[in-house]
Amino acid sequence: MTEIAREAGVTREALYKALTEDGDPRLSTLLGVTRALGVTLSAASSTAPKQRSGAGSRGPSRKSAA
Repeated sequence: MTEIAREAGVTREALYKALTEDGDPRLSTLLGVTRALGVTLSAASSTAPKQRSGAGSRGPSRKSAA
C-alpha cells in the first residue's frame, strides 16, 4: 500500500482514508491509484446516442434562391 500511495502521489494515510467507505477521493487520487496498479479506465455513455435525421444534419439546410 505504501508503494501504491507513493506512485499515486499521496501519503499512505491519505490513500487509506480515501478508500474507506466514507472516503471521498479526488479524481486525481483515483487516477493515480489506477496508474500505479497498471489499470486502464474507460467511459461509455449509459444511453444510446440519438440518431440524427437527414444527411449531414448540422442544422437547417440552406437552399440557394434561383
